[in-house]
This record gives sequence, C-alpha cells and structure tokens, in this order.
Amino acid sequence: MQFILKISIKSLLIAFLLVTKLNPLLAQTNSDLTSWLDQIIDAKDSLTRIVISIKRSSTYNEKNLQTYLHRKHLFSTEERLALFHRKMTNSHDTTGFSIKPYGPLSLIELETLRDIAAIHAIAAIPSKQTAQLLFDFAQSPIGTIYQKECQRLLSTMDPWAILVLIEQLSFDNLQKRNYAKTILEQMDRENPFKALQHAPSNSFKIKLLQAYGKTTYREAIPAILQTALYDDSKEVRDQAQKTWFLYVQGKPHTNAPKRKLALTQGKLSQREYPLWLSYNKYAIAELLREYKKTFGSIKKQSSTQMSQKLFDYFETKHAHNIIVRLTMAHHAYAQKDYKQAVYLYNLILVDDPVFLQRQNMASAFLFYAKTIDFNQACTAALLYGKAIALGLDAPNERYAYADMHFSKAICLMNEGYEGNTELQSALYYYPTHPSATAVLTPLKQIHYKSNQIMLWGAIILFLLALGFVFRIVTLKEKDATRKTHRN
Repeated sequence: MQFILKISIKSLLIAFLLVTKLNPLLAQTNSDLTSWLDQIIDAKDSLTRIVISIKRSSTYNEKNLQTYLHRKHLFSTEERLALFHRKMTNSHDTTGFSIKPYGPLSLIELETLRDIAAIHAIAAIPSKQTAQLLFDFAQSPIGTIYQKECQRLLSTMDPWAILVLIEQLSFDNLQKRNYAKTILEQMDRENPFKALQHAPSNSFKIKLLQAYGKTTYREAIPAILQTALYDDSKEVRDQAQKTWFLYVQGKPHTNAPKRKLALTQGKLSQREYPLWLSYNKYAIAELLREYKKTFGSIKKQSSTQMSQKLFDYFETKHAHNIIVRLTMAHHAYAQKDYKQAVYLYNLILVDDPVFLQRQNMASAFLFYAKTIDFNQACTAALLYGKAIALGLDAPNERYAYADMHFSKAICLMNEGYEGNTELQSALYYYPTHPSATAVLTPLKQIHYKSNQIMLWGAIILFLLALGFVFRIVTLKEKDATRKTHRN
C-alpha cells in the first residue's frame, strides 16, 4: 500500500513539473490566437493591421489578450529588453508598430513581436476599458519594456485615453503620474482648459470634470471654476460646481514641503514657507480673486458660502439670458424668421435641455425644416427629428415622421446610396405623401423595366442553351448513323 502511495505521489509530482515547464510553450503556441497575432505582424500597412484586429476582436476580446500578455514568457524581461535595445530601437512604422526584422525570426523575436501585436489588437477598438488595460500593462513589471509602444497607442485613443490619464494625475503614485502627464502633453491635452474645450460632447465634458474631482488635480482649478461660472450647458455647470466643492472642502493627503525663502544680501527668511499651495488653498485663492472681481469686496464667510453665492449670482444671469433669448425667439417666430428662431431656441436648449417651454419650440423647427431645399436634406432630417423630440401634436407628428424619412431618403440618394427603405417608411406614415410618391414611382418603373430585361435575358439564355443542347444531340445522332452505315 505504501509502495502504491509513493508511486502516486511521484506521478503527481512529475505531472506537475511537466505542466509547469510546458505551460509557457503551450501559451506561446496556442495555434489559433498566435496565428492571428502573426497575421498582424505580417500586415503590410497600418490599415490592414487594424482590419485584421477588428475582424477578430469579437473572438479575442481585451480580456483574452490581457491574459495572453500576462502569460509566463519563455524569455525574461531582461533578455527581451536587450533585444529592444539591440534590434528594435527606432525601428517603427508611421503608426508606431515595431518593424519585423529581416530574415527568419528567433524565438525571442517572435515572442516579443506577438506581444506588440496583442497590444495593437487591444488598441484597435478604443474605449476607456482598453485604454485602462494598456496603461496598467505599461506600468506592470512584465510590460515595462513596452511603455513606448503603449504610449504611442494611448496618444491616438482620444478621447477615451484622456479620462484614464487624468485619473492617474494624483500624487498616490509619482511614476504613474509622470507617465500619464507625458502622454497628455503628447496629445496636447495636459492643459485642463484645452481638455475641456475639445471635449466631443457635454456628456464627455461631465466625465472629464468627474475625473478631475477624483484626482483633485491642482492645475485644473482655474478651468473648473471658469466652467462652473460660464459654460453654456447647465448640466456641465452643475457638475463643475460639484467638482469645485470637492476642491474647496477637501483636505490634502500630504502638505507641501517648507523651506526658508532666500532674501537679498544672501539672507534667509526667519520662518519657513510652503513651496507651493495645496489644491484646496489654491482653490480658495482663485475663489477670492473671482469673488472680489464680481462683488468688489469680500465679507467674512466660509469658502463654501462664497462659492455658493458666486454660483447663484451667475445662475441668475444665465436665467436672465434665457428669458431675453426666449423673447427674441418668439419675436423672430412671429415674423416668420424661422432660421433665427431655431438658432435662439438651440441656445436655450443647450443651456437647459429640459426647459419647461420646450414643446412650444417644436413648430419653429418644423417650419424651418420645410423651407430647406433638397441639397440640404440631411439638415432637414435633423430638424424634423428635433421637432418630433420636442413634442408635436398628433397629426403634425405623423406628417413630421413622414417628412423626416423622406429627407433621410434624399440625403442618402445625394450621397450615392439607395433610399427606397426610407421612402417606404415615409409612405407608411403618410400613404399619399406627394414628394415620396413622385420619387418612388420612377424608381419602381426603373425596377420593373430592369426586371423585365433580366427576365427576357434569362429566356434568351435558356433558348440559346436549349438550342446548343439540341445541336449536340443532333450531331451525336448523325455520328451514330454514320458509324452504323460503315459497319
């Protein structure tokens, strides 16, 4: 019994050692995944590489690729780093992909290039999740040698990478902070004013403000205060104000180091001063400057009270501007200047998307859309859609849906696409829509004629084929008759 037990234990140990030794090799030679990565390596240009990456991204998502990157490598980090310095430094194409060395690849070159291919495959479909994955991999011990590669790719993943990079700007990890700042400078988004100004939408601007609130990034203080006071969108201003309170009410984790200041004649100050202001003291200094500029004098009150008073004052000004614009828009609508009315209504809706009188604006968008010619059908479709979203009464809404689908059809046809589906949708909402009927009738006739031509073509081909078969049969019969006569 003891002998059998010893043999079992030995067998288990041998199996464990075999699996441990072969596991890296199995991961390296995972045929389906590695063949895909090899296709990326062999791609002739960046477009082909991206197409290959996207085609298989549903099969191998970022989690699969993350697992692959963190596998146990056949060669150590030091050996692969030496390869980089020896062969791959400054050998990149225009997209930053490491150029495949000439001649047959060694195992270490193949392993390294497959890692780079996996990194590019992750970055092929940009999102916050993939940007976070690349950043974390670049900061991991196994990914340090690919930091430049990840940096090049992250700098192209605008705007999603910006959110990830801003969240790394805290003082918790100085190495991550410096790496993130380097990439932001490369993207020209290290300045918070530029990052907020070039945000693709208000919803993304709100996400940026939330990211600044998480990190309490000191350099973002002036931009946050200006956004909280002057931004056109109320939703953005509200988020900026919430972020601002995180700054003025927050307590820094670490205080700035203190030093005695150098005075004239080689003397030093008697007491020590902090080398820089903490984020909350800097925020309060900015608040005092803006408060004094607005109200002229500063009364003794807390920073929270001063901030709220300042915000209330500017919100009152925004509300007054809305009333002025609304009056001007109503006047323009009464004068049938629908273009000016729509422009002013849009300004109001940007400031307050859930404005209480928004339903009264719908008819201006509807009438303005009707004045636009076919050359601007795409704009007309958007205006009809906005009129519907603002809220039209039942009959007008049905006709607006029909006009919107008709405008979409013309827009598609202007760009060289087929618009039959949209025309059918227009007739669904308004069966006797004159414009849709006028456009669709010739198309039906063309379609009918083309079907007739195809039908006659098929008949002619069938008759020709039948004649060809008949001819072959006739020739065979003649040959058979001649052979019979000879015999």
